[in-house]
Formats: sequence, structure tokens, C-alpha cells
Amino acid sequence: MDRSHLRQKIRRRRDRHTVVFVLDTSDSMAEQNQLHVARIALLSLLASAERRKDRVALITFGDIEAKVALEPTSAIARARYAIDNLSLGGATPLASGLYLALRLVETQRMREPGEPIEVLVFSDGEGNVSPDKEHQTIESVAAMSKRIGVHPLFIDTTGSRRGSRAMQELAATFSGTYRRLHGADREELAQMISQMRVG
Repeated sequence: MDRSHLRQKIRRRRDRHTVVFVLDTSDSMAEQNQLHVARIALLSLLASAERRKDRVALITFGDIEAKVALEPTSAIARARYAIDNLSLGGATPLASGLYLALRLVETQRMREPGEPIEVLVFSDGEGNVSPDKEHQTIESVAAMSKRIGVHPLFIDTTGSRRGSRAMQELAATFSGTYRRLHGADREELAQMISQMRVG
């Protein structure tokens, strides 16, 4: 076997990341076209992920539950289809969405040891569904996040100039990063993941 080919394969594997998008699909995302703006941002980030040869996953939370809309995949066309076919509805089970994202991170780490993972949360931050299980409260999920070394990027979809206080508080609680989505151009969106990687 040509050892140079082996080195190239290992280098490409180490460069690849998994990016987990966590998207609020509750009724409140219909206000001020928040879902529309978030969808544009996600599609832009998918283009960046495709260039990087990353895997992507999608978790949505709306109504009374969170769900894995797309398991980690390098098939970006599947991710685009999932995003293009999103629908809104119901309340905001925010804590459940974050908990499911962290569980997915743990599973992916077992499947692909050593592969870096980023978690990006798109929401207005206004969770209004109390979890049935104690380990899925915001406080418990934040503790879990810190324990497994995940510090999400919380992307504020509200469009408020001052930003969403709820999203800012979530970022602080999770020792994550806060960014406003509205006003960010394509290049700035593409840099979000890069900033997490160097940070």
C-alpha cells in the first residue's frame, strides 16, 4: 500500500467534523419570519459543511417533543431536503431539544471516536414546556453539557436589536456562545463554525 495515500486518508478523516443543528420549530418561530431566516442560514451553513466534507445532523423541537429529523450524514442533499420540508407547530420544548442534541453527541462520539462535534441552536429561547423527567430540565441539561464538554453556539432568531435575553442567558448557563442571526451576511454565517473550532 502507498503510505502517502494512507496519510491523506487519515488527514481527511481528522479534518472532518460533525455539525448538529438544533432548530426551534414551535409556533413562535412564525413571528417576524424567524423560521424563514433560520432556514436561509441553515442552507448557507450546509454549503459550508459540504465544502468541508463534514457530517451534519438536524434536531427539531416543537409542539410537545423534540425529534431527530436527520441522523449524522455526509449526504448534504438529504439535509437540504429535511430543512426545506420543515413545518411549524405548537409549544417550545426547548430543554428536550437540547437534551436530545447532547444524547446524539454522545452516540456519535461512540461511533466516531475523536471526531469533533459542534452544536448550533437556532431559537428565540422561550421554552414553555416543562419536561416530564427531572434530568431534562434546563439546569440538568446544562450540567450534562459541561460534563461532556459541549459548549453550543446559541443563534438568536428574534431579530431584536437588543437580542433575546432568554438566548443570552442560555448561552451563559451552558458556557456557550451567543450570536444574533439577523443582519449576519453569508460570509459571517460561514465563519460561525470556524470560530467554534478555533475557540
